[in-house]
Amino acid sequence: SSMMSENANTFLEDALKFLKNKITSSSSTKHHQHEAQQDHQEQTREKTKELDALLAKSMAELSFQERQQHQEVLHGVASEVQEDEEEIEMWLQELEHRLQERIANSSHHHHSSKTSAYEHALQTDPAYVQNRKLRLMFLRGNQYNPDSAANQLIRFFATKEGLFGRDKLCKDITLEDMDEDDKHAILSGVLQILGQDRAGRQIMLEFTSLRSECPTLQSELRARYYFFLHVLMKYPSAQIKGIVLVVYGVDKFQDQSGGKGFVENTQMALSLPIQFAGVHLCVSDVKQYVFCAGALKLAPRQWRARFKVHFGSHLECQYLLSTYGIPIENLPLIQNTNEARMDYHWQWYRECFVKECRGHSRSSSISSNNFDSIGDDEHQHHHPDLPKFLWNLPYIPRTNDVLFHRRKCNNGGNQRLRALTRHLLQAYNKGNKHVKRELVDYMIADIANAGGRFLKQDEGKMMSDHDLNATMGVAWKLVQEPEIREKISQMFRNHRRPNVQQLQELQQQQELQQQQELPDILSSTTSQNLSERTEVSVASNDTPMEQLPPSPPATP
Repeated sequence: SSMMSENANTFLEDALKFLKNKITSSSSTKHHQHEAQQDHQEQTREKTKELDALLAKSMAELSFQERQQHQEVLHGVASEVQEDEEEIEMWLQELEHRLQERIANSSHHHHSSKTSAYEHALQTDPAYVQNRKLRLMFLRGNQYNPDSAANQLIRFFATKEGLFGRDKLCKDITLEDMDEDDKHAILSGVLQILGQDRAGRQIMLEFTSLRSECPTLQSELRARYYFFLHVLMKYPSAQIKGIVLVVYGVDKFQDQSGGKGFVENTQMALSLPIQFAGVHLCVSDVKQYVFCAGALKLAPRQWRARFKVHFGSHLECQYLLSTYGIPIENLPLIQNTNEARMDYHWQWYRECFVKECRGHSRSSSISSNNFDSIGDDEHQHHHPDLPKFLWNLPYIPRTNDVLFHRRKCNNGGNQRLRALTRHLLQAYNKGNKHVKRELVDYMIADIANAGGRFLKQDEGKMMSDHDLNATMGVAWKLVQEPEIREKISQMFRNHRRPNVQQLQELQQQQELQQQQELPDILSSTTSQNLSERTEVSVASNDTPMEQLPPSPPATP
């Protein structure tokens, strides 16, 4: 028993020592973790101060009026630019004059390499190079400065030649001009179109971590060119109001390339007529400071005033974006997990592919009302050049989509369309056929510019349980243009004549009004009869005896 008690005491002492060491090591680990977290927060604060100082220095170089203007544009409260046709014609003539000066100077000084691409395109297809809408796009992108627009237009053709070759200088680039690496870069989702912000400006998102999905730097540059030109040509409002770019590098979306290709991407962007209304850099790690600082130092002076760096977690960065009018629900992120969503982006790619397979080029989308939300050839979904995983991809409704369903839909696009119908009802009723068609075109364009599509229920399509959950329990498909026009016209007719529910409500109101008026009528009628009787009795009492008629003879 003594030996057993000694062993027990020894065991207890060893156990106590073990627990004491464990507690000490655990507290030490927590202490080190706390110190590391404090160091990280301190570094983040220091880097944030450096970025703020760099932004403050850039803002100090501007005048008070310029600073005020850039801040209003960044927050989406600037007054909308009103274009004057006479001024536009004057600027276009001045742009042509500046271009001719550039060509004359380059030939005189024997430096034709600067303008060789532009001159070759001008000789090959003058109508394309001198296209009014193309030149107006460059004027708008340079805030109607003809000198800056001329320099950028020359750089544009030089960049286009370097990316796609001289034989494609005088055509709009489509998916048919892309090779497999380029299409893979587009499908990777490194750049995505998110619709509009609260001020009606187009939003583009870049997942910096997905840059590694691009096979080559050349394919990434060609994909960026396609995206930016697609937005500028498809949405003319983006040329006037500008584009809001969100560079998302939070947590696992951090850029792993170490800044590779950043200079080339910046130079390519400077050759395009892009007017950035705001650039929001969302990062969560101090290492991303190198990326932010490089972006600020390489950006032009007028761009720096519209840069905004957001440090924090997913929730913090998304909240900060919402304060600048960027709808968080439009971000392609799965709620709670913050995983990247690709279904909307792949749908956009499929719609672009279907349009271009049907022969709609980018130039036709400028001169006519061809929107991604109109027309959908089902047989094109199984095109051999389209990736097979996109063949049966379901259409998932977005916030700005118009949903045609047997039941009333309160989706954001439906509410927007109903508001437009009420706003344009008087002009539609007074207008002729031509005016009515223009109003319908305007409504379709407004929905498309907001990133919306026209969808209806696909009753003949079977969906899996997962797809049905993602598509509000209904299989959807795109609506053809004639059907869209008919449905919008029907909406105007419904506003013009009351429906059954409105008739029932009107009938109930009339019955209620009659019930309320009936006691008044009865009381007035009763009082009138009493007054008449009173007048008769008074009159009979006042009549003299000699004027009274003789009494009738007594009956036997």
